[in-house]
Amino acid sequence: MTLQPPAGLRTLYDLKREFESIQPAVLAALCNAVSCALARRDAFATRTYQRLADVAAWALAAAPALELSEESVASAVLTGGADPPVGGRPPGRTPRPRAAHLTSRI
Repeated sequence: MTLQPPAGLRTLYDLKREFESIQPAVLAALCNAVSCALARRDAFATRTYQRLADVAAWALAAAPALELSEESVASAVLTGGADPPVGGRPPGRTPRPRAAHLTSRI
């Protein structure tokens, strides 16, 4: 997914007003997703996932209410939704050398 820069700047008041206008629809969508997930949870609870087992089971169970395919949810949850980072580390998470770590507290 590529995010586009915002078309323009908005004030906090404008953002709050816009959120308040969509708040009932957001709450309804969340309630539908939870209801769907509760109804379908057992179908996914017994599957084996390599990581984030609870997240995967709940997200897969809620997928229809969120208008998502189970395949897209599984891909996003189980692989992080992106290609593996270069060098096996997420960007911005380069560890400091041990000596620098110890001296930074002095």
